[in-house]
Amino acid sequence: SAQSTCIHQMQRSEGKGGHLGPAKRGVAWRIASRVSTWTLRGLAVIGFGSIVAFAPLSVTDLSWTENGSDNGKKKKVIVLPFDRMKLVEQKKARFGFPLFTTDTQILEVEVKELVDLIHAAAQDPEVTALYGIFGGSTGRFEAGLAQIEEIRNAIRVFNESHRVHHEPCLENTTSITGTSLSARSKTSILPEKKSYAYAQVFDNPSSGNKEYYLASGFSLLQMQARGHLKLFGFSESTPFLKGALDMYGINVKIFRSGRFKDAPKILSNYGFDSDHLSNAWKRMKSLEDILLSAISKSRNVDEATIREVLNFGSISAEHAERAGLIDFNPPINPLSDFLFAAKNEDNYKKADFKWGGCIKEFGFDATEAVTLVSYNKALIWRKRRAALKKKMEWVKHSMYEAIASVPPLDVALRLVGMTSPYFNLEKEYFLTAYPNRLGNEKIAVLHVNGLINESRGRPIINAIRKIKGDNNVKCVVLRIDSPGGSSITSEEILMELQNLQAPIICSMGNVAASGGYYVASNCYRIFAMPTTITGSIGAFGVRIDLSDFANRYGVNVEHVVTAPLASSQSIFQPLTDKIDESVTREIDSCYDWFKTIVSAGRRLSREEVESVAEGRIWTGKRAKDVGLIDEFGGLQKAISYAHRTFCLCDEPEVEVWPRPTSALHQLQLLGMHNASNRIFLGARKESLDLRSGVYLAIDEHLAAQLLIGDVIKEPDSLMLGITDQFSIFGG
Repeated sequence: SAQSTCIHQMQRSEGKGGHLGPAKRGVAWRIASRVSTWTLRGLAVIGFGSIVAFAPLSVTDLSWTENGSDNGKKKKVIVLPFDRMKLVEQKKARFGFPLFTTDTQILEVEVKELVDLIHAAAQDPEVTALYGIFGGSTGRFEAGLAQIEEIRNAIRVFNESHRVHHEPCLENTTSITGTSLSARSKTSILPEKKSYAYAQVFDNPSSGNKEYYLASGFSLLQMQARGHLKLFGFSESTPFLKGALDMYGINVKIFRSGRFKDAPKILSNYGFDSDHLSNAWKRMKSLEDILLSAISKSRNVDEATIREVLNFGSISAEHAERAGLIDFNPPINPLSDFLFAAKNEDNYKKADFKWGGCIKEFGFDATEAVTLVSYNKALIWRKRRAALKKKMEWVKHSMYEAIASVPPLDVALRLVGMTSPYFNLEKEYFLTAYPNRLGNEKIAVLHVNGLINESRGRPIINAIRKIKGDNNVKCVVLRIDSPGGSSITSEEILMELQNLQAPIICSMGNVAASGGYYVASNCYRIFAMPTTITGSIGAFGVRIDLSDFANRYGVNVEHVVTAPLASSQSIFQPLTDKIDESVTREIDSCYDWFKTIVSAGRRLSREEVESVAEGRIWTGKRAKDVGLIDEFGGLQKAISYAHRTFCLCDEPEVEVWPRPTSALHQLQLLGMHNASNRIFLGARKESLDLRSGVYLAIDEHLAAQLLIGDVIKEPDSLMLGITDQFSIFGG
C-alpha cells in the first residue's frame, strides 16, 4: 500500500568482536558457575604469589534491546513546542524538565540539552520523525541566532541520520552493549528520517524572523492556509539619551579607547555618528547574508528570490508556497491526522481522502507522538540502565581475568573463544574504553554567562579553582555567552584560567564580545557559530557630573580636599583637566593590555590586532576571516574536539560548572536579595555614601543594566541609575 512505502524497518547487525555466541556463552557460564560454587565453599586459589578470591558469577544478566525497548517496531515522533520554548545556556536552578507541563507553560531548555536530545533521537530506531510547532504573533520562542544555528545543525544531523557523521554526540557514541556507533554505522544503516514544522503564521517581530530561520531547517515546512510570512530583514533601534540628560543638567563624559567602542554613545551622542553607523550596518548585513544563505540552501530556493521577498514585504501562505518558502498550507495542524493515517491501511485511506491524496508524499510513518519532556525522561532512564549494563560487563570482565589466571581454567576459556585480554568485550570497545573503565576521565564545561561583574564572577572563579584540584579533568570547555563587563573581573577570570593545567577550548554562544572575548583570547582553540557576535576589543569608562543637576534644584555641594584628585570620585565634582588626564590614562592602559593578551593568545602581531580592534564588532563568519576564532561549531562540536584531542577513553564524563543551584537555594538567594534592596534604599535615601559608586539608584546591578540599554520593567521604582567610575569593557 501507499502507507507501507513510508514505513522503514530498522536493519541492525550484531557486533561479533569478542562477544560469544549462545552456545559458547553457555559453556563459559557453566564453568563460571562451578568456580562460583567452589568460592562459596571457601576455596581460595593461589596464583602468581597472591590470593585471588572469586565472587559468585550468578548475577542476573540484564537484557534489553539497545534502544531501551522490548519492541523495536514502535514508531514515534517527538513534538518540539518551539511556540513556548525559551533556550538558555544554563538553568539557574537544578530543576531539569518539569514533571508536569501545560500547553501554555514556558518551557526553559538548555541548548546542549536540546541538541543532545535531537542527536539521541537521530540514533533511536523507534523515533522516525521530529515535529516542530511554532506560534504566530503571540508565540513565545526565545533564543539567540547562534543558539538557533546549533539547533538547526542538530536537526540537519537528524535529517541525515542515515549517513555517517564525523562529529556524533559525545554522550551517544557508545551503546549499552559496548558497540561504538561509529563502528556500527559501517555495517548497519539507519532509515532516513524526516522532520516536520507547522506554524500558524511566521511574523515573529524578532530581528530577522528567527522562527522562520529555525523552521526552514526542517524537511517539510507547513503554515496555516490563512497565515502570512514576514521576512523583513534586520533592524537595530538605539535610544540616544543625550537630549534627555541635557534637559536635567546631567553631564556625561565618555572615556574610550577605540573609534568603534559604541556602547556608551547612547549617553553622549544625540544620534549615530559615522563610525557607529558603519559598525552596526556591517554587523547586521553580515547576519542577513548568513541567514539568507542558510535559508536558500535548506529550502533549495535561489537567494535572489528570498531577497525579493524581503523587499516586497508580507506575503500570503499561497504565495509563500509558490516561492518555495513553504511546502504545504493546511487549514489546521495535521499532526493528529498523520498519526491516524500511519496506524493501518483503512485509516490511511480515510486520511488520504480528507487531505486530497497528499498524505503519501509526506512520508510520515510515526504512530505515536511523544512530548519533549517525556522523551527526555526516557533518555535519562536509558542512560542509567546503560551505565549499569556497562558496569556489569566490566564486572564480568574482571571475573574472567581472575579465572584466566588459574592454569586449569585459562585453557577452558580459550577453548570457548574467551581470549585475553578481551574476554566478553568486543576488541574495539575494549581498546577505547579500557583506559577509562573506572570512569575517571572528565571534560569540564565552564559557563561564563551574562554581564561580567564581581557578583557573577565569583562563582566562576570558585569553579575554576575546584576544576584545578581535580586531576581527572583532561580538558576544559569554556562556554561564553557574555557582552563583557568589568575589566578587573575579566582579568581575574583570565588569570585563574591560565593557572589550570588542563588545556582550554572555547565555545562561543550568541555573544562573546569585549570582556567576553578577553577571557577567551588565550584558549587553545576557539569555536563559534557564524552568527556569534564577538570582538569589541576596546575599553571605555563613564563619568557622571550631577553638579548642574543639583544646582537647578537648589542643592549646593562643596568639597574639602587634601589633594587635587581627592574629590574626583564624587558625582557632584565637575570634570577638571587633572581628572580627565587620570581617567584617560587608566582607560588607555586597560586597552593596551587587552591588545597585548589578544596578540599573545591569538599569535597575531600588534599591527594585526590593531586592525581588528578599536571596538569593532564582528560576526563569527567575519571573525574567522580575520583570525579572532579558529573554527565554526557549537558547544557539542567543541566537546567532541576536546574528547578526540585530549582524552584516551571512549566516554569521558562531562561536568558542568558552575554547578546549578537547587530550588531551595534560589529561594534563599531571592530573599537575601530583596532584604538587601530594602536596607539599601533606607540607607541611601537618608545618607548618600558617595564612596559606594552607586548614586540615586536602587542598586548597582540596575545601574549597569541601564547603561547597556536593557529595559527596566518597573520604572516607578527607579530614580536614576548611574555608576561612578564605570570603567568596564561594555557590550
